[in-house]
Amino acid sequence: MKKILFVILGAFLLQLSLITSYLYYQSHKSQPVPIPVTQRYEVTRIIDGDTLVIQGVNSPKGTVRLIGIDTPEVGDCYASEAASLLSQLALNSEVKVESDVNTLDQYGRALMHVYYFSTSGEWRSLNAELLRLGAGRYYHDAINIQKGAEYLAAASEGYAGKAGLWTACAPSKKVGCVIKGNVGRDGVRYYHLPSFRHYGETVVNLDKGDRYFCNEKEAQLAGWTRAVE
Repeated sequence: MKKILFVILGAFLLQLSLITSYLYYQSHKSQPVPIPVTQRYEVTRIIDGDTLVIQGVNSPKGTVRLIGIDTPEVGDCYASEAASLLSQLALNSEVKVESDVNTLDQYGRALMHVYYFSTSGEWRSLNAELLRLGAGRYYHDAINIQKGAEYLAAASEGYAGKAGLWTACAPSKKVGCVIKGNVGRDGVRYYHLPSFRHYGETVVNLDKGDRYFCNEKEAQLAGWTRAVE
Protein backbone atom coordinates (compact mmCIF):
# COMPACT_ATOMS: atom_id res chain seq x y z
CA MET A 1 0.00 0.00 0.00
CA LYS A 2 2.83 2.39 0.94
CA LYS A 3 4.55 1.59 -2.34
CA ILE A 4 1.42 2.53 -4.31
CA LEU A 5 1.10 5.78 -2.36
CA PHE A 6 4.75 6.64 -3.10
CA VAL A 7 4.16 5.98 -6.82
CA ILE A 8 1.06 8.19 -6.83
CA LEU A 9 2.84 10.93 -4.89
CA GLY A 10 5.83 10.77 -7.25
CA ALA A 11 3.59 11.05 -10.30
CA PHE A 12 1.78 14.01 -8.76
CA LEU A 13 5.03 15.84 -7.98
CA LEU A 14 6.31 15.20 -11.51
CA GLN A 15 3.12 16.58 -13.03
CA LEU A 16 3.27 19.60 -10.72
CA SER A 17 6.86 20.24 -11.77
CA LEU A 18 5.94 20.07 -15.47
CA ILE A 19 3.04 22.47 -14.99
CA THR A 20 5.23 24.91 -13.06
CA SER A 21 7.92 24.78 -15.77
CA TYR A 22 5.33 25.37 -18.51
CA LEU A 23 3.81 28.37 -16.72
CA TYR A 24 7.26 29.84 -16.17
CA TYR A 25 8.08 29.43 -19.87
CA GLN A 26 4.81 31.04 -20.96
CA SER A 27 5.39 34.05 -18.73
CA HIS A 28 8.97 34.60 -19.90
CA LYS A 29 9.11 33.53 -23.54
CA SER A 30 8.04 36.91 -24.95
CA GLN A 31 10.02 39.10 -22.60
CA PRO A 32 12.42 41.42 -24.44
CA VAL A 33 16.15 40.96 -24.13
CA PRO A 34 17.49 44.19 -22.62
CA ILE A 35 19.65 46.09 -25.09
CA PRO A 36 21.50 49.26 -24.08
CA VAL A 37 20.04 51.92 -26.38
CA THR A 38 23.06 54.13 -25.68
CA GLN A 39 25.45 51.57 -27.17
CA ARG A 40 26.44 52.00 -30.80
CA TYR A 41 26.75 49.30 -33.43
CA GLU A 42 27.95 49.30 -37.04
CA VAL A 43 25.84 48.39 -40.07
CA THR A 44 28.00 46.14 -42.21
CA ARG A 45 25.59 44.90 -44.87
CA ILE A 46 22.21 45.65 -46.46
CA ILE A 47 20.11 42.58 -47.37
CA ASP A 48 17.06 44.42 -48.73
CA GLY A 49 14.93 47.44 -47.92
CA ASP A 50 13.99 46.32 -44.40
CA THR A 51 16.70 43.80 -43.47
CA LEU A 52 20.32 44.48 -42.60
CA VAL A 53 23.34 43.13 -40.76
CA ILE A 54 24.42 45.02 -37.65
CA GLN A 55 27.71 43.91 -36.17
CA GLY A 56 27.47 43.09 -32.48
CA VAL A 57 23.72 42.46 -32.39
CA ASN A 58 22.97 38.90 -31.35
CA SER A 59 20.78 37.20 -33.94
CA PRO A 60 20.52 33.49 -34.87
CA LYS A 61 20.54 34.44 -38.55
CA GLY A 62 22.96 37.31 -38.08
CA THR A 63 20.40 39.73 -39.50
CA VAL A 64 18.10 42.47 -38.19
CA ARG A 65 14.56 43.02 -39.46
CA LEU A 66 13.16 46.53 -39.03
CA ILE A 67 9.88 46.63 -37.09
CA GLY A 68 6.83 48.34 -38.60
CA ILE A 69 7.81 48.41 -42.26
CA ASP A 70 7.47 45.99 -45.16
CA THR A 71 9.45 46.90 -48.28
CA PRO A 72 8.98 45.31 -51.74
CA GLU A 73 10.50 41.87 -52.29
CA VAL A 74 13.48 41.48 -54.62
CA GLY A 75 12.24 41.70 -58.20
CA ASP A 76 9.15 43.74 -57.30
CA CYS A 77 8.65 47.41 -58.07
CA TYR A 78 10.85 49.67 -55.93
CA ALA A 79 12.75 46.82 -54.24
CA SER A 80 16.20 47.98 -55.35
CA GLU A 81 15.37 51.63 -54.62
CA ALA A 82 14.25 50.74 -51.08
CA ALA A 83 17.51 48.88 -50.46
CA SER A 84 19.43 51.85 -51.85
CA LEU A 85 17.63 54.24 -49.48
CA LEU A 86 18.53 52.03 -46.52
CA SER A 87 22.14 51.92 -47.70
CA GLN A 88 22.33 55.70 -47.99
CA LEU A 89 21.03 56.18 -44.47
CA ALA A 90 22.84 53.45 -42.58
CA LEU A 91 25.46 51.36 -44.42
CA ASN A 92 28.91 51.50 -42.79
CA SER A 93 27.50 53.89 -40.20
CA GLU A 94 26.94 53.62 -36.47
CA VAL A 95 23.41 53.01 -35.24
CA LYS A 96 21.60 52.49 -31.97
CA VAL A 97 19.10 49.66 -31.58
CA GLU A 98 16.16 48.84 -29.36
CA SER A 99 14.18 45.62 -29.03
CA ASP A 100 10.47 45.25 -28.30
CA VAL A 101 8.35 42.42 -26.84
CA ASN A 102 9.05 39.81 -29.53
CA THR A 103 12.76 39.85 -30.25
CA LEU A 104 12.83 37.39 -33.18
CA ASP A 105 10.65 36.77 -36.21
CA GLN A 106 9.76 33.37 -37.66
CA TYR A 107 12.93 33.38 -39.78
CA GLY A 108 15.29 33.91 -36.84
CA ARG A 109 15.97 37.57 -37.60
CA ALA A 110 16.26 40.02 -34.71
CA LEU A 111 13.33 42.45 -34.67
CA MET A 112 14.56 45.96 -33.92
CA HIS A 113 13.82 49.66 -33.72
CA VAL A 114 16.96 51.21 -35.23
CA TYR A 115 18.24 54.78 -34.92
CA TYR A 116 20.72 56.49 -37.23
CA PHE A 117 22.65 59.74 -36.86
CA SER A 118 21.10 62.17 -39.35
CA THR A 119 22.75 64.98 -41.30
CA SER A 120 20.92 67.42 -39.03
CA GLY A 121 23.04 66.14 -36.15
CA GLU A 122 20.47 64.10 -34.24
CA TRP A 123 19.54 60.46 -33.73
CA ARG A 124 16.42 59.61 -35.74
CA SER A 125 14.30 56.52 -36.23
CA LEU A 126 15.47 54.58 -39.28
CA ASN A 127 12.20 52.65 -39.41
CA ALA A 128 10.10 55.82 -39.45
CA GLU A 129 12.33 57.62 -41.95
CA LEU A 130 12.05 54.80 -44.48
CA LEU A 131 8.26 54.91 -44.17
CA ARG A 132 8.33 58.68 -44.61
CA LEU A 133 10.43 58.27 -47.76
CA GLY A 134 7.99 55.73 -49.19
CA ALA A 135 10.51 52.88 -49.13
CA GLY A 136 7.82 50.48 -47.97
CA ARG A 137 4.38 50.03 -46.47
CA TYR A 138 3.41 50.26 -42.83
CA TYR A 139 3.34 46.82 -41.25
CA HIS A 140 1.06 46.57 -38.24
CA ASP A 141 2.69 44.39 -35.60
CA ALA A 142 0.04 43.68 -32.97
CA ILE A 143 2.70 42.67 -30.42
CA ASN A 144 5.60 45.04 -31.01
CA ILE A 145 3.60 48.24 -30.61
CA GLN A 146 6.08 50.37 -28.70
CA LYS A 147 6.64 52.72 -31.67
CA GLY A 148 3.42 51.92 -33.53
CA ALA A 149 1.94 55.42 -33.45
CA GLU A 150 5.18 56.98 -34.71
CA TYR A 151 5.46 54.53 -37.59
CA LEU A 152 1.80 54.93 -38.51
CA ALA A 153 2.20 58.71 -38.71
CA ALA A 154 5.36 58.39 -40.81
CA ALA A 155 3.66 55.95 -43.21
CA SER A 156 0.65 58.24 -43.59
CA GLU A 157 2.98 61.16 -44.32
CA GLY A 158 4.83 59.15 -46.95
CA TYR A 159 1.62 58.12 -48.69
CA ALA A 160 0.07 61.60 -48.58
CA GLY A 161 3.23 63.04 -50.12
CA LYS A 162 3.34 60.33 -52.82
CA ALA A 163 6.90 59.57 -51.76
CA GLY A 164 8.95 56.70 -53.12
CA LEU A 165 6.96 53.69 -54.29
CA TRP A 166 3.66 55.61 -54.02
CA THR A 167 4.64 57.45 -57.19
CA ALA A 168 7.24 55.17 -58.78
CA CYS A 169 4.93 52.12 -58.82
CA ALA A 170 1.71 53.94 -59.72
CA PRO A 171 0.10 53.70 -63.19
CA SER A 172 -0.22 57.48 -63.08
CA LYS A 173 2.61 59.40 -61.44
CA LYS A 174 0.27 62.36 -60.94
CA VAL A 175 -2.51 60.38 -59.25
CA GLY A 176 -0.36 57.90 -57.32
CA CYS A 177 -1.46 54.57 -55.82
CA VAL A 178 -5.17 54.98 -55.08
CA ILE A 179 -6.63 51.46 -54.82
CA LYS A 180 -8.04 51.01 -51.31
CA GLY A 181 -7.66 47.69 -49.53
CA ASN A 182 -10.19 47.28 -46.75
CA VAL A 183 -10.85 44.40 -44.37
CA GLY A 184 -14.62 43.85 -44.42
CA ARG A 185 -16.88 43.03 -41.48
CA ASP A 186 -16.91 39.42 -42.67
CA GLY A 187 -13.12 39.32 -42.40
CA VAL A 188 -12.64 39.15 -46.17
CA ARG A 189 -10.08 41.55 -47.60
CA TYR A 190 -11.59 43.63 -50.42
CA TYR A 191 -10.01 46.18 -52.70
CA HIS A 192 -11.88 49.17 -54.13
CA LEU A 193 -11.11 51.05 -57.35
CA PRO A 194 -11.83 54.80 -57.59
CA SER A 195 -14.74 54.07 -59.96
CA PHE A 196 -16.55 51.85 -57.43
CA ARG A 197 -19.67 53.26 -55.76
CA HIS A 198 -18.41 52.78 -52.19
CA TYR A 199 -14.90 54.07 -52.86
CA GLY A 200 -15.49 57.46 -51.24
CA GLU A 201 -16.96 55.86 -48.12
CA THR A 202 -14.12 53.37 -47.75
CA VAL A 203 -11.66 54.36 -45.04
CA VAL A 204 -8.16 52.88 -45.00
CA ASN A 205 -7.07 52.20 -41.42
CA LEU A 206 -3.48 51.04 -41.64
CA ASP A 207 -3.49 49.99 -38.00
CA LYS A 208 -6.43 47.66 -38.71
CA GLY A 209 -4.74 45.78 -41.53
CA ASP A 210 -6.05 47.96 -44.39
CA ARG A 211 -3.65 49.10 -47.08
CA TYR A 212 -3.24 50.90 -50.40
CA PHE A 213 -2.35 49.21 -53.68
CA CYS A 214 -0.85 50.56 -56.88
CA ASN A 215 -2.63 48.15 -59.25
CA GLU A 216 -5.15 45.30 -59.26
CA LYS A 217 -2.59 42.59 -59.96
CA GLU A 218 -0.67 43.56 -56.86
CA ALA A 219 -3.84 43.42 -54.75
CA GLN A 220 -4.86 40.03 -56.12
CA LEU A 221 -1.42 38.50 -55.60
CA ALA A 222 -1.59 39.69 -51.99
CA GLY A 223 -4.84 37.74 -51.55
CA TRP A 224 -7.36 40.57 -51.74
CA THR A 225 -10.75 40.23 -53.50
CA ARG A 226 -12.28 42.77 -55.86
CA ALA A 227 -15.25 44.49 -54.21
CA VAL A 228 -18.65 44.84 -55.87
CA GLU A 229 -18.70 47.86 -58.18
